[in-house]
Amino acid sequence: MTTTHRKTAPTGIALPCGRRLRVLQLVQDLAFGGMERLVAAMAGSVDRSRFDLQVLTVSDLGHCGRDLPSHIPVHRAPPLPPWTMFWPAPLMRLLRRIEPDVVHTHLGIVWKGSIAARVAGVPRLVHTEHGRLDPDPWIARTLLRVASRWVDVIVPVSRSLDAQLRDRIVPSSVKTEVIPNGVDTERFRPEASDEGFRARLRIPAEAPIIGSVGRLDPIKDYSLMLKAFSRLHSNWEAGPRPHLVIAGDGIERALLEQLTRELQLNATVHWLGWCDEILAVLNALSLFSLSSRSEGMSLSLLEAMSCGACPVVTDVGGNAEVLGSVLSHRLVRERTADSLAAAWVRALSDREQLERDGLAARQRVESDFSLRAMVRRYESLWMSGQGSDASV
Repeated sequence: MTTTHRKTAPTGIALPCGRRLRVLQLVQDLAFGGMERLVAAMAGSVDRSRFDLQVLTVSDLGHCGRDLPSHIPVHRAPPLPPWTMFWPAPLMRLLRRIEPDVVHTHLGIVWKGSIAARVAGVPRLVHTEHGRLDPDPWIARTLLRVASRWVDVIVPVSRSLDAQLRDRIVPSSVKTEVIPNGVDTERFRPEASDEGFRARLRIPAEAPIIGSVGRLDPIKDYSLMLKAFSRLHSNWEAGPRPHLVIAGDGIERALLEQLTRELQLNATVHWLGWCDEILAVLNALSLFSLSSRSEGMSLSLLEAMSCGACPVVTDVGGNAEVLGSVLSHRLVRERTADSLAAAWVRALSDREQLERDGLAARQRVESDFSLRAMVRRYESLWMSGQGSDASV
């Protein structure tokens, strides 16, 4: 989906015969989260015969940086003190040395990145917007609104996010192109559940497992999930009690662990932190759930569905687009603990429908959200984007 609000002639980038297009992915870091995993996955899937993809971080590389292929050059910017909000000179010098043909920014680095790229003479600037906070701070909206004038194209990861940007943030003159997130369906595929995983967590063989993967951050609202799980336990009468498994870490971990104790759920709630056995987690689930306040397009949701897990998620952001009409009955329309708990009960009470929805989830990701399809669209955007008439 493309929304164009101005007409400019395509400029392209003239490359010497045989030279690859140099694309620099500019990120804050590759610590933890969907965006970080997506950038790492993209680096391993780009056509190396046509693109020289490199990565620049303005902080430590982070946990997800370990997934970058060994052939990807990685740069780290020097410390950027507060005054670089007005003039990011260290970043400008680094861009002049790297000489990218395209700078591709992600999330909160668009302000400094767009200034530095334009002053350094980078021919093309692309920005991917992965989601917005709720509530969305005015300073963040203002910075993106101004920076968007210097960007050739903004890529929202869902139609709902595109509408939010155009309605509230970016000027009408800015070009946007929706490119949904994608996952490696060969890596994330249904496999036999690892019984050793259950044994390590002391989960009975017949107990249903509700799972989630994400940052322990207010926007993910895992406190709502815990309250819903408490309600589920209070009314459960269908055999072994369900267990809740959450993989992720973040600023709310201590608070959420305290809430787990207060709700007396210690025996059935498992906090895994960021773990390397994510495939074992996803393939052990009876269903995958999100209680988010806001989403762009959840990579964790796509990964879980690609592994054949039935989704039960709040109806926010791009979640409805991911589930589509075939799985729309798994959307939780009212974002309350009672509604989420009731949706879990409906899903777990009909095992045959749960399995059918898991198959439908896998098919939906294969047809509409593959990593290959996403990367090919970005490659096309890098090659055929329009030159900017903006200046800093």
